[in-house]
Amino acid sequence: MMKMVSRTIPALILTSGSEGLGLVAQLFKGKTQVISIGLRNEPRGKNQNATLWFDQYIMKAAARVHQANPDVLVVASGLNFATDLTYFKDHSLLSNFDNKLIFEGHSYSWGGEGNPWVDGSVNKACADKIGSLNNNLGFVTDGDNAVPLFFSEFGVDRKQMPAHDDRFLSCFSTWAAEKDLDWGLWAFQGSYYFRQNVTNMEEYFGVLEIDWNRVKNPKVERRLGLLKQKLLAPESKAPLSYIMYHPQSGACVGKGNGKIRAGNCKGSARWTHNGVEGPLELKGTGLCLEATGDGLPPVLTPDCSQNTWEQISASKLHLASKDRNGEYQCLHLEPPFAGNIVTKKCICVGDDPTCKDNPTSQWFKLVGTNVEN
Repeated sequence: MMKMVSRTIPALILTSGSEGLGLVAQLFKGKTQVISIGLRNEPRGKNQNATLWFDQYIMKAAARVHQANPDVLVVASGLNFATDLTYFKDHSLLSNFDNKLIFEGHSYSWGGEGNPWVDGSVNKACADKIGSLNNNLGFVTDGDNAVPLFFSEFGVDRKQMPAHDDRFLSCFSTWAAEKDLDWGLWAFQGSYYFRQNVTNMEEYFGVLEIDWNRVKNPKVERRLGLLKQKLLAPESKAPLSYIMYHPQSGACVGKGNGKIRAGNCKGSARWTHNGVEGPLELKGTGLCLEATGDGLPPVLTPDCSQNTWEQISASKLHLASKDRNGEYQCLHLEPPFAGNIVTKKCICVGDDPTCKDNPTSQWFKLVGTNVEN
């Protein structure tokens, strides 16, 4: 855990902040359009203190909001720009306010040293990002004392879509799908009235164009399609199966016109797999995926015993099967991502940190779901 610097905050500041939140909560009591109130956006700075923030500020502010309006969810942010909840690895909540307190997290392509998405191995950059998300935020959703995590901010430059944002989005989408997170984007707006001394400044991360009349980048919306679906239902009795998700295109893999193809994720095919290494069966058919050779499309075969697939590379996003020579062949969606899938030599799956080729055309995630089509 990061080292914190302790400080004393005058009670007046804490009280006035709590009272202000209480007034807002009271103002919107009975307004069903308002479902949550956030306590503070992205706490940060050299004087941030985990004990004060989580045990005092959050508890007192959340109590005031809950007292004024018990119908709303209370959203509490992690430290370091909403990226750090590690305090709860060694501490527990003092109250969940009738199961109304949830935590929020934020993430973007930047952070850390340099630009790992373009300066080094993309697989390693993704592995590091997912490792950080799990270690600093995602862990709160696991175990007997799990609490809700709302990912209230992530986003990319939709205007220019630089390589680092493009690759981050593919990586983050697999993690968000696996966790079946609820989420919000930065940002919706296409522009600002006035910002940084500029009138009508465009928001490059905005969903909408500068004139607010159309979507800025429809490809990004397609890539987020699976994340908009409910994937895990606590009340479901259905066994876990998998959706084969290609985050770079937003497509999901199934069978179409007698071939294995990538297409719309709505009503997408379900696959069965042991989650580690084994046959990959198209659910309910008795047919398993088989790699037929470099550059050739995979096929479905009733001979499941000889066709083993596993997720390899540092990112664990390459879906691979060994050919007769013992070499891995990876599923590969051919640009411009019209749906044609082949198997090819795997891109940058070894331990070489200097391999800078872009592997995202070969990133396929087996996303668990217990929700029937």
